[in-house]
Formats: sequence, structure tokens, C-alpha cells
Amino acid sequence: MSDALEAKSSRPKWYRAIRMVGIHFLEQDTSTETWLRYVGKGTVVSDLFLDAVVFSANPDELLENLSESLFDSDALLAKRLVRRAMVICSVPGLLAARKEAAGEELTSILRTIQRDPKPYLAAFGSLLQFLERHVGAVVEHMPHDAAKISQMWLEMTPKHWDFRDEASKIAIAVCESQIASDRRWLRSDDEEREDIFKAVFFAFEEDPQSVTPLLLNAAGLNPDHHQAIRARERALEWEKERSEILNEPARDLTPWPNGPAYPPHAAFRKACLDGDAMWPIFKDAPDLATRLILAVSIKVRSEDVEEGYHAGGVGYNENGIERLFLSTTGKHYRQGPYLSFLAINPEAAITLICEFANFAASRQLASIDSSGSDVVLSRVRSPLKHGVDWQGDEHGFHWNRGLMSACESMVPALSALEKYLGEGAVGLVAAIRME
Repeated sequence: MSDALEAKSSRPKWYRAIRMVGIHFLEQDTSTETWLRYVGKGTVVSDLFLDAVVFSANPDELLENLSESLFDSDALLAKRLVRRAMVICSVPGLLAARKEAAGEELTSILRTIQRDPKPYLAAFGSLLQFLERHVGAVVEHMPHDAAKISQMWLEMTPKHWDFRDEASKIAIAVCESQIASDRRWLRSDDEEREDIFKAVFFAFEEDPQSVTPLLLNAAGLNPDHHQAIRARERALEWEKERSEILNEPARDLTPWPNGPAYPPHAAFRKACLDGDAMWPIFKDAPDLATRLILAVSIKVRSEDVEEGYHAGGVGYNENGIERLFLSTTGKHYRQGPYLSFLAINPEAAITLICEFANFAASRQLASIDSSGSDVVLSRVRSPLKHGVDWQGDEHGFHWNRGLMSACESMVPALSALEKYLGEGAVGLVAAIRME
């Protein structure tokens, strides 16, 4: 029978029939030995037999009976099952289309999804409930896959649908573990950790009270966090040594207004600045979104260089702003979250951009003033008669589409504002010698 199944597996029209054989083995063989023997082969048949778990008439019971096997060997089968479910139990062709648009090579399995006429969303419920019941093993062995399937369900279902609570609990548990155990805080910027934070953004809709502290911790805004205590002790030690060597008074290391008390998690910063990843927070908590984006954009004060240097009369310094976008090609307004934020909540987004510009300009001015240069600070009313003033000077914001001397992080924000307001704003936003 094994040879016959392998022969039929090359023809997509037999996939459902092969799944039915897998369901038969699961429901008729209480030991599941035959099913496990097929699943362990790593062939197309093994994938289709694995699918049989969620397509069966009693998936809850089968998942529990198979839990030990699924989580064995670092949850190898559980990871495969979740990855398969995200394809076969979602809208046909959606994932394949996204992968194809991103230039990824499609497997034969993904290509044939286009021929499957109906989505099977019901399978998500049993799988999410199973993962939530075994959340300890999930957090330990498969945090990334669990975060991805949780985000997928939260993103594609309305708020009143079932199983959203289970999905949000999984995302929150994975994120809590990530923040508590990650010892590579400043270097953990890989895609898997970034996806975990993106999943918890979508969990915000279901449980904002649990998610908000996690976001503040990751953004460096919790003064009692262990990272804050360590950063404060290290900064005071360095500042004491510096003041003794230079025979100068110690500098004030109080965090900047809107700035972090300690460096934000590297993957969290990437997640916040990745286009529309934060749209649930843009929509439901724009003030929180503003705080988070400013926190990941402004440097920790203990790491900021207050004194700039001058060459040929031109001022250079760090502005107190992280270098977030290093690309000088492409559409600048598409970099970062600013254009998405403007589309969802224009008033809050303009407040964010003005606060950002004000901070960068004031830091630039403080640096230039400390060197003794004469610079005039201009104050310009922000667009749409907004209540926040926009400060600038020629050193900080001498910028246009082709040539820029402003901090790279400011360019996408200003470009997005110009794009949102239209070409009439060019003189206001992009000229830009604010004198």
C-alpha cells in the first residue's frame, strides 16, 4: 500500500483521498503506529497524513492522544503540522501568492493549493486550543511557529470570532518568555524574534492590559526593568570615570523626554518600524503607538554624544536619534511606519512626526550652541494647524529628495508627511531650509 500511495501522491487530485487514508489509520488504529510510520518518512504522503489530524472528525481527541509524539524531538511534528495548517487551512492561494510576490520559490505543495476550492478555517480552532493547553511546551520548543499561526488567525478574523482568545494567549505567552529569557537583547534582531513581537501587536486587540506592559518593557520604557537597572549602573560607572579623567562635572543622564531608559529590544525596534505591522495599535491606541515609535527612535541618553564637532563651518552630531534607515535609494516615504500611521490616524501621526522633528532639532541646536556657533532656531507651525510646533534649523533639516544632510531616520518621516499632504506641502516639508 505504501508504494501505491507514493505513486498517487504525484497527482494533486489524489491529495484528499490520501488524507482520508490517513484519517482512517488515525481513527481505527488506537496505537497510531501505522500513522507514525508514514508521517516519519518526510514525503508528500507524510505531509498529507499529518494533515489528517486536523481534518478528522475528532481532532481535539486525536491531538491530545498524539501530544507526546508531536512534541517529541524538539516538537518536530508539531512544527510541521502548524506550518502545514497555515497553508492548507487558510484562504486558498493567499500564502502562495504572498511568497510568490516576495520572490520566494514555491514548492509543488504550495502551487497546488490554488486548486483547492474551499478554505477550511474550522481546523484552526482545534489546533489553537491544543497549543494553548500545552503552552509551556509551545514556548519552549516552537515559539516562532506558534506566534505565526496566532497572528494569522488574529489578522484574518473579525473580533467577534471564536478562538481569538486562545490565539492571543499563545502570542502573549511566547512574547513574555522572549523578553524574560533573551540574553542577546541588543543583538536579537532576527526575523523569528521580530515575528513574535508582530504577533503580540495583533494580540493587543484582545487583551490590551496584558500586552501593554510587554510593549513598554521591550521599548525600554519600564524604569524598573532589569535592563534599565543594568543600563543605569553601567552609565553611572562610565560617567564617573569620564568626569575624573577630564576633570569635568558628571553629566545628567536622566532619560530624554519620550526616550528610552535602556536600549529597546533589537527585534522589537525592527517590528515597530516595519511598515504597517503596528496597525492594530495605530487604530486602538495611537498614543501608545507614538510612545513606542519615539522610544525606539531616540537614543538612550547615556549613549548619546552631546558635543558635536565642526568641519568647515558645518555641524555634525548624533542628534540623539538612532540611525534606523540606512538606504538612500527607493521611496523614502515607504520606509518605516509613518505613512501607514498617517493613513489610519492622521492627527496622532502628525503629532509623532512633529515630536520627532522637535527632538532632533533641539538636540542639534544644543550641540551647535555648545561649540559656540551662532545658529538661529526657527519655529514653524506644523501642517493642518496642528497644536504641536515644528522646530528646525538649517543644520538639522537641510534636506530634499535628492540630497540630504538630515539624520537618515528623519527622512522617511518627513517624506511620508509630504506624501500624505500632497505636492502642496513641498515648500513646507521638503525644501527644507527652515530659517
